[in-house]
Amino acid sequence: MKPTLFPIPFLISQTRLADATQFSQAMTLKAKKYFLLGVGIFLMSIGMQAQIKTLEEDVVYLHDGSMLRGTITNQVPGKSVTLITFDQTEFHLNTSDIDRIVREPSQYTRIKVRYNGDVVPIVYDASQGFYKGYSVGLAVNESNGSFAIETRGGYKWRHWLQTGLVSGLNPYNAGLIIPVAAEVRGDLFQKAVTPFYFVQGGYGITATQSLSHRVYNGGGLVHAGIGLTFKTRTAVDYQLSLGYKWQGTYQEFEEQPPFFWTPDNQIPPDPVLVTGNRNYRRITIMFSTSF
Repeated sequence: MKPTLFPIPFLISQTRLADATQFSQAMTLKAKKYFLLGVGIFLMSIGMQAQIKTLEEDVVYLHDGSMLRGTITNQVPGKSVTLITFDQTEFHLNTSDIDRIVREPSQYTRIKVRYNGDVVPIVYDASQGFYKGYSVGLAVNESNGSFAIETRGGYKWRHWLQTGLVSGLNPYNAGLIIPVAAEVRGDLFQKAVTPFYFVQGGYGITATQSLSHRVYNGGGLVHAGIGLTFKTRTAVDYQLSLGYKWQGTYQEFEEQPPFFWTPDNQIPPDPVLVTGNRNYRRITIMFSTSF
């Protein structure tokens, strides 16, 4: 019996329909996994917040209206008081100049740092000013992934509101895209370890394209996520984040139709020109520094 030959467009459409169904199922499973991972990170951050306690410090009020905060290391009744501030400056005060000495909550946060087994106070700088930072990480989906690099800069208005611009390098299988986006980010609490959020929106500019592509144009992008900020005793902070990135593109390239069985005397079909929009959806895992 002579084999039945199905029309090429029918086979292509059926194959793409099956691929789309598998893709949808894979995305559903991946979405569930990453959603649970995001929930786990959020719950972990809440647990870490519960373990953080506020330090108390000695506050010396002077008769001239000024005050000093720190730790009293020596006190001679009726004569003098020695106090050391957080930056290790030592003050020797006469008792006659002191109005009162009290214990008050510190502006520092208590967190255990594995450095000689000591508990180290870490300050949260809530002042306004310019900031910059860098990020490296992975951007992955159900079938492939690549590295991602970002650089950012902007202005810090409050601890929960920072605005700026973001750029970087985002490789895809069709070529390299340079994102240019506006960003809003911020820490939720003024703590040594705090959850943070970020939202980016802008445009991806095509830098290079693969040899198989006739046209490869960038498009709009959206990148948003949550993570944890780790404050240090220096001006550099560290951040770990989990996000979702959507990148739009327009592509034109030749694609070989899916393999199907044909009689020996039939010539294989020519490549098909594929044109249209392709949207990349990826989960990002980024490690960042900010200063």
